[in-house]
Amino acid sequence: MLNPLLDLSKFSAAKEAQFLSKAQNIPREEYHPYLQLIRSSEVDPFAPVPGASPSVIAALDKAKTGKVDAEATYTLALSNLMSQVAQSRRENLQITSALMSMQDKHKREERDVFLVMLAAVGVFSFIALKTRALADLKEYVFGVKNQVDD
Repeated sequence: MLNPLLDLSKFSAAKEAQFLSKAQNIPREEYHPYLQLIRSSEVDPFAPVPGASPSVIAALDKAKTGKVDAEATYTLALSNLMSQVAQSRRENLQITSALMSMQDKHKREERDVFLVMLAAVGVFSFIALKTRALADLKEYVFGVKNQVDD
């Protein structure tokens, strides 16, 4: 077990929590650096997406002023949903094309390996047949038997 005086990470986190909770007027018991990071990174759910249509921006302005219109809220939600669907489709197309290119590359590599193996078998077969054919030719022409390992 570590000596509490040497556990600098806990000491540092405690001092950071103490300083930031005092600076932000948050009770020290409710402050945690990770929780503050999550809270600071939250996205406004009613913010328009980039490239939103003017009707969506108008609906957002009405929502901010407090004049909530059901149709405007519906338009905003529909716009956000459609942009998410479009982004998902783009990501799906990218993943599909990457997968297909990887499959094509794998097929080419398999074919290349097969061709190299086939060529090696052919070369070794040719060498073996040539050696045997030369031995048979010498025996036929010169009447000399050579020892060929089978």
